Amino acid sequence: MKNLSKHTITDLGFDLIRKSLIDLARCEKNHSFFENITPSTNSDEINEHNNFTHSIYEGIIHKYDLDISYLHNIDQILSSLKIQGAILNEDNFKILYTLIEIDQKLKTIFSKKLLKNWKEIKSINSEKK
Repeated sequence: MKNLSKHTITDLGFDLIRKSLIDLARCEKNHSFFENITPSTNSDEINEHNNFTHSIYEGIIHKYDLDISYLHNIDQILSSLKIQGAILNEDNFKILYTLIEIDQKLKTIFSKKLLKNWKEIKSINSEKK
């Protein structure tokens, strides 16, 4: 939806949705994306996004009990990895280790057939390169 007034966005409650998404963001790229997210009236687009969200919930969080809510902002850790000679403190190392564990679980989950729509996106994006 283009040209929505702030008043309309507030009346729809979308400002609360945006704030919740920003609060849940675990890195600056996501934070910036959610700051600029806007509502849509395109029902096909909404259904497509809902299907992706549902597959993530069912396939990862619900079925595999994968909890990422305890990960904090990982930007500092990832930035430290780019600096030669940088040393992670114990807390950052634990977070990085947890992130690697989650990554391994996600690779296993994404290799399963239940996330077919995500595989389609990957193949479409691979073809674009």
